Amino acid sequence: MKSILVFASIQIMIYIFSMSNTLTISIIVLGSALALFAGVYLSALIKDKRHRRKAVNAVLELR
Repeated sequence: MKSILVFASIQIMIYIFSMSNTLTISIIVLGSALALFAGVYLSALIKDKRHRRKAVNAVLELR
């Protein structure tokens, strides 16, 4: 399923890039990079909060 979604997104990007000028392509690339960065940052932030909560609970249980 994941490979089908990747293939479809690549095909959509090729179609958009073929119809766009340089400015539009640069805006699309910048927006994609920002969206990717935000997604990775948020997932790392959530994972860090979960890990911190588990660590605090483990310390409190030891006492």
